Amino acid sequence: MGQLTLCYVLLLPLCLGFDSEVTLVKTIGREPDVTPICTNTTLSPITLLVCKIRTEMSGGEECRLLYRYGQDFENQCDSRFTLMMVNQTLFLHLTSLTPVDSGNHTCECTHPEGTYILHLNITVEETGKQLQKTIGREPDVTPICSNTTLSPIVFIVCKIRTETSGGGECRLLYRDGEDFKNECDSRFTLMMVNQTVFLHLSGLTPVDSGNHTCQCSHPGGTDFLHLNITVEADEDASSSTDMPFLNAVIIGVIIFITITGVILGCIHGRNHHRRRSEALTSHANTEPEDIEPYSTYIQKENKLYSTVLYN
Repeated sequence: MGQLTLCYVLLLPLCLGFDSEVTLVKTIGREPDVTPICTNTTLSPITLLVCKIRTEMSGGEECRLLYRYGQDFENQCDSRFTLMMVNQTLFLHLTSLTPVDSGNHTCECTHPEGTYILHLNITVEETGKQLQKTIGREPDVTPICSNTTLSPIVFIVCKIRTETSGGGECRLLYRDGEDFKNECDSRFTLMMVNQTVFLHLSGLTPVDSGNHTCQCSHPGGTDFLHLNITVEADEDASSSTDMPFLNAVIIGVIIFITITGVILGCIHGRNHHRRRSEALTSHANTEPEDIEPYSTYIQKENKLYSTVLYN
């Protein structure tokens, strides 16, 4: 019922008999999807229908789906993009698409009364294998897909997202018959060994942890690998960087204590010397008349002697 309602909404401008444009945004998966374009009637027959298909994988280029009045459908795209007619209504039929097939498609339906244009923005969600790995600075390889005679690799794209990229991404690309193309730095590469393509990582640091998605397309379909990479800190490297800092702190403390001891020793020696000088000066300035005598008597062999002492 909902699809029928959408069909009536899309076809309403044609019933009014003037040119019109509609934009439709859809998110789909690998399951088949149909979008109604226009209806062929006796009073308003379709004279020409053309759908221009543009995807991320095509790099801005387009293929076309065509229908002319009284002729068969003409498909210039692959079999995943087709036109189909059900009860005189023409549909754009999509099946087994992958995220790189996301794109903007434009269908123009021409009647005697005018032309109806549908702008279809398609986003294909990702599905596939999930893999989590914890690595260090040592090189790491992850197999993506294999190239065989019966199932050759047509297209590979790896989207690299790291913590430092802030949500942005760089890409590693491969197309059949072409060399690998690297839009990332040299630490992220694609390599082929015995017809198997690997994602090769080397020299990463913890801030290079992230989620990477690789898509491998064969004639029979597309495989996805969602790779969650966690890079651990190198313990030896961290300890080696901590030791010089610790040694510097210890040496600094020793130097501080030594300098402080020297300064305190100088201050103590200066104070001691000053007190000693003051004491000597005080005795030198004392006058004899200021000294009060006192007497003591000593009895020795029945004789009494008087001795006068001075303080």
